[in-house]
Amino acid sequence: MKKILLFLILLSLKNFAQTTYRVNVQGALFSCGCSSLGGEAFNLYDSNNNIIIPTNADYTNFPNVSFETNIRPAKIIHQGTCEPTGDDWCYPFPYGLASTVVFSSGSCSYSTSTDGDPWGLKANLQEMSINNTGCITTGLSCSGSIERWEVKKVGSNVYEAIPNSNVNTLTLPYNQIYSDGSGINKTTYFRAKFTGTQVYTYHPFVFILCSPTLLNTSNPNYTFCNYSNGEVLFTFSRPLDSNNNEKFLFSRNLVGTDLYFSSTSAKQDVEKITDNVYKWKNIPAGTYNFSYQTQLGENSPSEAVKDLLFTITPKEKLKFEVTILQPVCNDKLGKIQISATGGNPPYYYYLGTETIANKHSFTSPFLVPNELAEGNHKITVIDSKDCIQKPEL
Repeated sequence: MKKILLFLILLSLKNFAQTTYRVNVQGALFSCGCSSLGGEAFNLYDSNNNIIIPTNADYTNFPNVSFETNIRPAKIIHQGTCEPTGDDWCYPFPYGLASTVVFSSGSCSYSTSTDGDPWGLKANLQEMSINNTGCITTGLSCSGSIERWEVKKVGSNVYEAIPNSNVNTLTLPYNQIYSDGSGINKTTYFRAKFTGTQVYTYHPFVFILCSPTLLNTSNPNYTFCNYSNGEVLFTFSRPLDSNNNEKFLFSRNLVGTDLYFSSTSAKQDVEKITDNVYKWKNIPAGTYNFSYQTQLGENSPSEAVKDLLFTITPKEKLKFEVTILQPVCNDKLGKIQISATGGNPPYYYYLGTETIANKHSFTSPFLVPNELAEGNHKITVIDSKDCIQKPEL
């Protein structure tokens, strides 16, 4: 009997507008003497036992066959009914012999013939979509016995074996594949090899940067004045990649409201303190849900880090009192005593036509050394942030 051992390793890579199911066939011990398509048939069936007409099928190197279809196959049947050719010497010829593979419910499965006959068909079903994007390859998964994973990097034409990768789910950070930014926002190709076969599953993957880790959020955070806004400091695990125009994207939501605000490290209300520390300024008092991510130029942003909290607390109100010390005699001058609490010590005052540029520091309570003649006089008290006492509304 003539034996034909076939291994099908075909790769079709494209942008999938929807989920595409790919079937890679590995044939072993097909019916003897078949040198052309003849009555050979590979039929795909859906879960309702209806024949699927593949949207993309390769018969050019029969019986090396692959299929792509937008309907999920439930099984594939190989029907060996070809007429023997001139040099056929097997007898009796196995007319009507069929081999069947039933696929599992997994998104990536490998199956052999269900009845175990020597004409057994082997096939792999793979679910491929455009969702394989992230800073870690957590989306790459395949059921079955995996011998190893391999990777073809951007700019390379060969697949490299990934050490210690006989796992069903490949969890691999970007920096274990690339040592620089050459693979960001470009397609990297992974494939998994089933143990003891030449059947592979193919997984296109797009790496984006991981967001840096937020190491610390300043606390407590106060407004400058009781009636003004405040700011918060964020310390991150790494600096931005200035060579690739990386920037932070910040977002906050006032808890209990639908008020959302956003900014970037390229705007004036975000100040770079050091390479790893950024200050978001001009924030009203309140508690906020905070999220952040980074973006290289106009490329896709990194994965967002969400559900972080920070609070801006109103500063204690600045209050001051003035005590008038009347002159003891008609021909003498009077004085005033001032005291201040709250706000942001130390405190300052200026009199009459003086301006803030002429402010004088004092420790409460304080007797102003200026002697004042009879009449109306103006005194202004401020704190170290130039806050004043606001009247109660």
